[in-house]
Amino acid sequence: MKFTVPQIKYTSKFLENLLVERGVFDLENFLMPTKSALLPYGDLDNIAPAIQLIKRHLNDDVLIVVDCDGDGFTSAAVMWQYLRDLNPEINMEYILHTGKQHGLEDTWTQIIEKENVKLVILPDSSSNDEVYHQILAENGKDILVLDHHEALLYSQYACVVNNQLSENYKNKALSGVGVVYKFCQALDEEYNVKYADKYLDLVAVGEISDMMLVTTLENRYIFTQGLKNVVNTGIKELIKKQEYSIGDISHLTPTHIAFYISPLINAIIRVGKQEEKEILFQALINGDKRVPSTKRGAQAGTYESIAEQNARNCVNARSRQNRAKEKALDLLQMTICKEGLDENKVILVEVEDNAIESTLTGLCAMQLVSIYKKPVLVMKENSDGYLSGSGRGADRCALTDFKQFLNDSGYFDFAEGHAQAFGASIHKNKVEDFIKYANEELKDVDFNEGVYNCDFYFKANDGLLTDAIFSIGSHPEIWGKGNEEPLFVVDEVKLSYNDINVCGKNSDTVRFNIGGVTFIKFNAKDFIEELKGHNEFTLQIVGRAQLNEWAGNVTPQIMIMDYNFRNSLFDF
Repeated sequence: MKFTVPQIKYTSKFLENLLVERGVFDLENFLMPTKSALLPYGDLDNIAPAIQLIKRHLNDDVLIVVDCDGDGFTSAAVMWQYLRDLNPEINMEYILHTGKQHGLEDTWTQIIEKENVKLVILPDSSSNDEVYHQILAENGKDILVLDHHEALLYSQYACVVNNQLSENYKNKALSGVGVVYKFCQALDEEYNVKYADKYLDLVAVGEISDMMLVTTLENRYIFTQGLKNVVNTGIKELIKKQEYSIGDISHLTPTHIAFYISPLINAIIRVGKQEEKEILFQALINGDKRVPSTKRGAQAGTYESIAEQNARNCVNARSRQNRAKEKALDLLQMTICKEGLDENKVILVEVEDNAIESTLTGLCAMQLVSIYKKPVLVMKENSDGYLSGSGRGADRCALTDFKQFLNDSGYFDFAEGHAQAFGASIHKNKVEDFIKYANEELKDVDFNEGVYNCDFYFKANDGLLTDAIFSIGSHPEIWGKGNEEPLFVVDEVKLSYNDINVCGKNSDTVRFNIGGVTFIKFNAKDFIEELKGHNEFTLQIVGRAQLNEWAGNVTPQIMIMDYNFRNSLFDF
């Protein structure tokens, strides 16, 4: 294990100093954001014509295209329910993608066939679909895009509301569901109602699922208010399923959503059957609906809510996904090893068309990044000789925008999506030249292989360690994308084997106490084996700070991520 030691050693105000160093200067509003953090929706381009589209079609047939990720499902669910608030009799329908397509690429022909539909709403997608917008417009459809993905120009054939294209809108870290929320705020004022804030829980879950920054005040307000009062039945049932892992579900944080709720939603979207995707969306828009129970062993005539059914489906899908992912990762790592691909600065691995489900390429790319600590592309060849698939960048390195790097290289047909998570395409004949280009351009880039960038350094006997843990651990709700949970180095932890408490259901949890601080490591079988046979030893620990509350007592703890081990017999 290697780690970087912070150059500045704080002796007080640990949280405040850390946040200032990370660029957060309005500490009071960051820690306790108010509604004043919300930016004016009027700063978004095309809000006024978007409102007019709704007014024109509120009594017509409306179709919503549900994009295939957590942000897409939640943004469509907010739009659906809000329009139902405005007009309970509105005639709406929706379309779900069959795979990991986006926008109109696989849905435009179906929409043309729906002659009754007058307005097509595309939340979280379609800013780059001008060619399809034109076709739909020529077939008598009005098109409303509520999106956050980057685009070069506004479509001439659709009304596009997009924070990335809106020069005056300063929060570029708003996701698709966030743009939908801002639009609903505008509709609130137009119709003199207060419906938008009813859906802040869905907005928070969608934004966190799309890994939006927690450092902008607007996002902090959305996360704080949305997670403080979760009312959506579909989300509540997912939280209930994960209560054991989350712990106190009355104090939800972005980390809880990112680790325990978003993966369940994504599992259904990636590997679920089309019927299960339908149930997921229904759970978000009408979760209390009673349906025949599909629970194993349920008697005929037994009913359950569709939200309960969806939560069970999500857990089962996650298990299926994990099995498929592990199988795919084995195949990918064999290919990488056999072809020596990990010697390159960018790992581009090609797989046979049927070897891995297309819906899993992004997930596998993300796992490979964490294994190899380098940018990764997982791609398949189509009949035209193009490789297409998913790209994922490495966090905490000099290459902060892997997507832009590919586009700037000139070798890729396209790379579209987020800076570090996107879809891409390159002709097979250009791959070798691209790899040479990447190796040269990135030769001086340190991808921090095996290095932990730590924020605090203490020796085990330093009395300030407890103060720092209480300071950092007192605000678990502020950590997330762009403000990652800080890492502690605790050095010179001297122990004997008798100081170690091995516990847990599978006897794989290690716990020990030094100077009033409890150190814990889960899934620690290898750690336990390494300690056996050594009466005395010294540890160098990297971990995260937490506060543990039990029976009214609050105690400081360090959750061990990694360690260096020294047998004290060899210390001089």
